[in-house]
Amino acid sequence: MKKTLLISLAAVALGSMTACSNILEEEGVISPSAKLGTLSLSLEQDNTLNEETKATFNGTTVALTEDEIGSFNIVTKCGETPINDFTGLYSTLKGQSKRVAVGTYSFTATYGNMTAPFEWNTPCFYGSETAVVGVTEVVNANIKCSLSNSIVVINQDAFDTFNDLVTVEKIVAINSNVSETYGTDDLTSGVTLLDGASLKTETLYAKADITNAKIVMEGFVTLDNSKKFRVIAELKKGTGDTVGAQNKYVISYSLVTGDKGTLSISISVNGTVTIQEITKEVNPYN
Repeated sequence: MKKTLLISLAAVALGSMTACSNILEEEGVISPSAKLGTLSLSLEQDNTLNEETKATFNGTTVALTEDEIGSFNIVTKCGETPINDFTGLYSTLKGQSKRVAVGTYSFTATYGNMTAPFEWNTPCFYGSETAVVGVTEVVNANIKCSLSNSIVVINQDAFDTFNDLVTVEKIVAINSNVSETYGTDDLTSGVTLLDGASLKTETLYAKADITNAKIVMEGFVTLDNSKKFRVIAELKKGTGDTVGAQNKYVISYSLVTGDKGTLSISISVNGTVTIQEITKEVNPYN
């Protein structure tokens, strides 16, 4: 569901197109002969995601509260010149009206910031727009803000069924090269998706520009703990190497029985399936 919020930054533009950094606070300083243009600014939050089920996951959508929307940071410039009176938090700028010179204005709106490759409950949004205010024109600059990071979700129903047959020891989000061999490499630097034996109920976000992003699961078949496994789900959109923005990665696991009693794990990431066989190590001295 889209949520549209009007910032109501009404401004009167005057003078030449190259003088738009000149803000006039009081109506009384305007020349009687000045020709005017009118600029308004609106902010629209787009909470859709690039995945078949769109923005719905675990009964939640990527929608911000009114207080969170108030934390959007608005930056306005004319060319390279900052327009300070139109730069700041939405909650501060909301409802203000100021006079500016005629010109070309650029606007950006941002919310949230990720410092680590993976973080819990950290949605980030970004949007930009440009508006040219001419003499006697009425212009609305609508900034459409979309999710600038991505979401990673483990399918809960599939996990519950899978977990009846195996014992899951680790599920870790990591962005580094990892061997497919059980117990190798160091997974302690990643972010765990488990709370004890259960999946965490929070929402995991991934930075858009990270590469080598993957979810690594380790465990063993419950009825035969010698059958250990490590399976890797890669997180990248299309043919690119990065996680990208505004994506939702839904990961499902299932146990597959093959010929001659072989076992494999099916890993689905947004419908793209890979199969990894579970091999049993044999001690030649036994």
